[in-house]
Parts: sequence; structure tokens; C-alpha cells
Amino acid sequence: MIAHVSPAPTGSLLSRAIGQSGTRWFVRAAGVVLAAGLTAAAAQFSSPLPFTAVPFTLAPLAVMLTGAALGSRLGFVSQALYLLAGAAGLAVFSPSVTLPPGAARHPDHRFEWTRAQFRAWADGVAGRYGYQARFLPVGPEDPRDGPPTQLAAFSKAVTQ
Repeated sequence: MIAHVSPAPTGSLLSRAIGQSGTRWFVRAAGVVLAAGLTAAAAQFSSPLPFTAVPFTLAPLAVMLTGAALGSRLGFVSQALYLLAGAAGLAVFSPSVTLPPGAARHPDHRFEWTRAQFRAWADGVAGRYGYQARFLPVGPEDPRDGPPTQLAAFSKAVTQ
């Protein structure tokens, strides 16, 4: 006896749900907007974790659901819309669990640490483990503020 196995369905959940209906473009556009809104809402739930400074949020789950529901192309468009909303200044990204609303870590929020704090940390770690740290700029250097990113290159200390 030979059993007939039907092939697995292909496409996104949305494309299978709407099929060939005449309102496909409207339903897809609404799905993109709703998925971006779902990601923004999911990002607002954030909970601190005791072993890291990075909070737990529901945003990654929303991103995966968006990809499953809309497919790769429309899922990408919905997440790009989410990022554009955040870049435009809307409060869609995860709030800090360690800072009060509206507060920044530093006045210009360019650095998590000042250059002196970063150098002190890197030199301390390097010294404890027999390394030396070399500090290099990443990105174009501003005459007043320096480069936008800090980098420490660690190399084994040479002993003589």
C-alpha cells in the first residue's frame, strides 16, 4: 500500500490566507503596518536580567512572527518601517530598564563610557591578564569630540 503525502504548503501565512483576492495589495500594506506596530508594542515590554545589562524584550519574538506571517520580503519592509519610525523620533524602541524615562547615560549619548573610563577599564583588564592595550580610533575623528567609536586592541605583553 502506498500512502500519498501532500507537499508542505509554501509561502507566508498571509499569502495563503488571502489567496488571489482582489484586495491583496491593501491587505499586504495593512499587514506591514500592523507588523511594525506589533514590533513597537513588543519592544515596550522589557525586563532586566540579573546576569547582563541587556534587558529581555518581546521584540525578537515579534520579528520572527512577522517573518512567518508576512514572508521575507514584506517582513523586511515591516521591520524597515519600524526602524524608520524610531529614526523619526517615535518612541518605538525598548526603554532602558536602568535609566529613568528621557535620561541619557551621557549628555551627548555618544559613548557608554568616557574615553578615560574605557582606557582605565581596558588597561586594568590587560594588566591583570598579562596583556597591553593599544587604543585606536574607529570612524572619522571630530576635532572636539574625537572618533565616534572606541577600540582597544589587546596584545600579549612582551617580558624581557
